[in-house]
Amino acid sequence: PCFIGDGPTQSVLSENNTTAVIFRIAGLASSHYMIRDLGFTASVTRLGGAFVETTGSQGFIHRVRFNKCYHCLDISDQATMVRDTSFNEGETTALAAAQYVRIGANVPGPGGNACDYGCSLDNIFTGTVNVGNQPAFGINVIKAGALQIANSNIIRAGNALNITPSSGTVAGVMCINSFFDNSSNGIVIRPTGTGSVVRATFSGCGGTSSTNTGIYIENAGSGTVSGFDFINCYAYLSGGSGVFVSGVVSDINFTACKGTQNVVYGIVVDANVSNFTITGGCWGACGGLLGNGQYGIAVVAGTSDHYIISNNRVRGNTIGTVFDGGSGVNKSVTANIN
Repeated sequence: PCFIGDGPTQSVLSENNTTAVIFRIAGLASSHYMIRDLGFTASVTRLGGAFVETTGSQGFIHRVRFNKCYHCLDISDQATMVRDTSFNEGETTALAAAQYVRIGANVPGPGGNACDYGCSLDNIFTGTVNVGNQPAFGINVIKAGALQIANSNIIRAGNALNITPSSGTVAGVMCINSFFDNSSNGIVIRPTGTGSVVRATFSGCGGTSSTNTGIYIENAGSGTVSGFDFINCYAYLSGGSGVFVSGVVSDINFTACKGTQNVVYGIVVDANVSNFTITGGCWGACGGLLGNGQYGIAVVAGTSDHYIISNNRVRGNTIGTVFDGGSGVNKSVTANIN
């Protein structure tokens, strides 16, 4: 099926029910659906439901504008492409649970898991005029087999990018050239219960101007958190630390990244975290910004082992350059320049 309008401001569907779904696209019959050049809004305060909910096989959403939504777009297809789409004003009553985009909350009609064959979000903008109308999540990923986010600006939410499965796995996340800014937290990866997040790459992405933390990684459950690469990413102007890493994680790597002018640390690795690398970055004054409020790089006192911290610039921080509290002997902390 195809739903094609004359443009996102010319062809606008307005919902007058507080919880109804406007488009529900489900099952094998929805294979290769298209939604293009449409706008969605509401004439009442939304208290639940999505404007578009999909549990199909493959879909394409292009040049769509969502406004005044609770859940704007709820994706659980096997494969979906969303391009050149904007998500604007949310509902003031919806902060605790609302989200612009939710991925993997349901089972696709053909079976399997959401995004098993790939979901991509390209040139996505989220934002709100009224700060009080921020949703809880910009993009909320519950389950996904292969997810790409590119060239997007995800701003003004509780967590701009939220990857927090409580069961199942989010795997194969590729994110490039995108901002996750002006939110409570920028990028949050925090599985709980038996949920796992594995194999994620972020390149040229920013978690900046956050109320709390720019990039937050924690294994808060019994699942696996492993195989993350942050390359040329940045976390600055946060009310807490630029980057926080905690729990049982492995193979977490930060290469040529920046953490600057944060209230607390540039990057802090919690006690007893092992198997990580921080190399070739600037965790202090750079890019026209000041140093951090405490250390540029900090490993909290504990049993941390099997890590490399090397060749970083850590000048201009208020308390110091690198605090290495890990007691392990299989580590290398060298050539970090003040």
